[in-house]
Amino acid sequence: MEMTVETLTDRPETEGLGPRFMREEEEAAVRELFTVCHPTWPDKPPQWWLCHPTLVLAEGDRIIGSTSFSLSIAATPELSHYGDDVLYGHDLCVHPDARGRGLGLRLARARHDLGRALGVTLFLGMTWRENTAMIRIFDQLGCWRHATLPDAYPTEPSREGLVYIAGLKSRPVPVSDDGTTKGA
Repeated sequence: MEMTVETLTDRPETEGLGPRFMREEEEAAVRELFTVCHPTWPDKPPQWWLCHPTLVLAEGDRIIGSTSFSLSIAATPELSHYGDDVLYGHDLCVHPDARGRGLGLRLARARHDLGRALGVTLFLGMTWRENTAMIRIFDQLGCWRHATLPDAYPTEPSREGLVYIAGLKSRPVPVSDDGTTKGA
């Protein structure tokens, strides 16, 4: 069977919602959702979500969740032992009216499943300290906190970016005794 995001996410808990790839005509709705979820953040460039693979969750005609990602090379020499392919998670947005239903985790899992199907070996994502829902999702996906970047989120109270990684193949993420990744 050919691997597509639809076959990867064909589970009872996603029936009727997706995730599925965003359609071109849904770009404006995804942009609006991003603005609702991140009202203090600068707008993305035109066609951002068309240039970055984007998965969406929809209820009827309404987009209630989205996540975009990029495929790139290993970010640092310490991470290069995974290979030179990285799935970098960008935004993960769930409309405030739809939160508390596990939809963010559903989107994040679909993003990881798609990365695995593409043969990607490392996931890298970032959030800010007060975004406890995203930190919980990273934990549920088996991600490890790798680094802290000062001033990564200038519009958020803590400003620090917390970088999380996860091995998407059989190679585990090396973790030190303090719970951070080695080499960080």
